[in-house]
Amino acid sequence: MNVIEDYGGHCACCGETRTEFLSVDHVDGGGGILRRAVLYPNAGSRVFYDRVIGDGFPDNIRVLCCNCNMSVGFSGYSPHDRERIIAH
Repeated sequence: MNVIEDYGGHCACCGETRTEFLSVDHVDGGGGILRRAVLYPNAGSRVFYDRVIGDGFPDNIRVLCCNCNMSVGFSGYSPHDRERIIAH
């Protein structure tokens, strides 16, 4: 919760605030690969969150809800981003 709260406590894309739906995202992608292969082999999420806190809450991390996070991961964008582009 400390990590989610420090990054604003809501999805940076759609604004979702229910903590049950929130997750941590690497802004430039590759978080899963980084966690599994480089920084945190065989470690759980707790080690990742401890690292984020220890690194002083770096700028390349943000909070996304699970839907936005999955969309960005699988599609490379969130539907909310496209809606904002169309609206302008």
